[in-house]
Amino acid sequence: MFVPHWRRRGWAGSRIAAAKLKYCGLEAMTDMVMLLVSELLTNAMVHSGTTEINLRLVVRT
Repeated sequence: MFVPHWRRRGWAGSRIAAAKLKYCGLEAMTDMVMLLVSELLTNAMVHSGTTEINLRLVVRT
């Protein structure tokens, strides 16, 4: 099965977000944040027509 590059990037971005949450002690939010980040990155790449998307994740406790 072929997975387009933008789908892999959405997944990779969500894994990075999960690692940041774990680092900050916020593991309880991981599933929700991974889904949101994956959707945001995928939609941004699909609808913008670009392959380069930046996402800034700021954790405030």
